[in-house]
Amino acid sequence: MTTAMTTDRRSLGVMLAGAAAFFDLYAPQAILPQLAAEFGVSAHQAGWVITVTTLAVALIGPFAGSLADACGRKRLIVIGSLAIVVPTILAAMATTFTELLVWRAAAGVLMPLIFCVTIAYIGEEWETGEARAVTALYMAGAVAGGFSGRFLTGVVTDALGWRLAFVSLGAVNLVIGLALLRMLPRERAFVASSGLRTALAAVLTHLRKPHMLAACVVGALILFAQVALFTYVSLLLAGPPYGLRPGLLASISAVYLLGMVSTPLAGRWLRGFQERVPLSTGAALFIVGAGLTLVQSLWMIVAGLAFASAGTFLSQSAATSFVAGAAPGARSSAIGIYTSFYYIGGSIGAVGPGAAWHAGGWPAVAAMLIACNLAALLIAVTLWRTQVRPRRWFNKAASRADGKTCAPSAVCAG
Repeated sequence: MTTAMTTDRRSLGVMLAGAAAFFDLYAPQAILPQLAAEFGVSAHQAGWVITVTTLAVALIGPFAGSLADACGRKRLIVIGSLAIVVPTILAAMATTFTELLVWRAAAGVLMPLIFCVTIAYIGEEWETGEARAVTALYMAGAVAGGFSGRFLTGVVTDALGWRLAFVSLGAVNLVIGLALLRMLPRERAFVASSGLRTALAAVLTHLRKPHMLAACVVGALILFAQVALFTYVSLLLAGPPYGLRPGLLASISAVYLLGMVSTPLAGRWLRGFQERVPLSTGAALFIVGAGLTLVQSLWMIVAGLAFASAGTFLSQSAATSFVAGAAPGARSSAIGIYTSFYYIGGSIGAVGPGAAWHAGGWPAVAAMLIACNLAALLIAVTLWRTQVRPRRWFNKAASRADGKTCAPSAVCAG
């Protein structure tokens, strides 16, 4: 009975960690017009509220992974979850746009301490068969956290203003952090690397692998397209003829919840194929979805967002699974490198398409996003060759050099 209760507590803790990791990351996405009005900046300049956070994640990711390989798991997960309360509350008190950006960047520095480390925790604490189910729980928590942050921010902004929306985010962060402190058991199977210098050296080893770099570039393209999609479609739907309020814009992000269902289902259908196949399928779904958003109908736009989101989750699961197979050792460091590339792409996605938006509106942005997914598909098909041992995608754990097993990575579910 005690063992079963401990296992359930660990599993729920991992799910909460997934929610904590992505709860704040894109939370302001639905309220960019309100932030632009508050601080007197343009709508696309307000996108820097997202960009500075994802850029901080990109810069810190590799170091967070190396720190975890040297220092342990639960401690860093809990520290990150609780510490993020501080910059989130301070963001609510910002008096200038620059000050808001500083606190959003500070929050981004802490986020990799949660998700880079949680993935390694899953791989070390569960056997292969159990790890698959726990990874699915982590994915569910991450998707639910990403949606909940957007939804809470939009609804509270509509009712009480954006400052109280940030206070609400901080309050939820505090509750989740305290729950993780109590519910997540200390790691049992963790073996520290010989030192932080050794863990950092593993970063250079990973970067020398061409297929690893190819996976990282694909990840950057995937998140560039997804962040740009939801950032600029918010501007589209906030303007005429739609005129949606923040609460309704936040509600549209519920299409993210499809990822909780579509990714595992697609994984079962495509489990006998190498990662190039689900990546190609995901890219095709995104392209179809982006095409649907060009139809001047709110329902068609929502349907397009649903297709694109399902495709994004499928693509990113394939990419992170490929990384897991390409990095049999120093897994947190490998995840950190992929995270860095991934969120550099996302950082550019929030502001990079601004010129296209001003030049050609939403059709120009949609064309750019379709081109990104075509490029990701081409890279995967041509460069994701069997330089690593073929594995059943999304259904088998990656082998580690020491003979243990680790769950496929799902670090970027936000």
